[in-house]
Amino acid sequence: MYRGLARIKKYKFFHRDPASKSDDIPVTPEDFAFIPQQEQEMICNDLLLANEVDESDYFVHKYVPEAVLNYCREKHSR
Repeated sequence: MYRGLARIKKYKFFHRDPASKSDDIPVTPEDFAFIPQQEQEMICNDLLLANEVDESDYFVHKYVPEAVLNYCREKHSR
């Protein structure tokens, strides 16, 4: 989970001031638009594994909305 979030934030905050980074900003499906395909696969794998461990885990759903998990599930099922 943490590794997947770190990879997303690496691209999400690439053009922003490091001081403006916040751990409370949730991930959105639009964040994936600028992430290379290979990184997307690794991120999705990490997020799906974290969700698989405990689907009711509040932490996963606090930072990763269902739309992102659905995106990853669709990519994974291909």
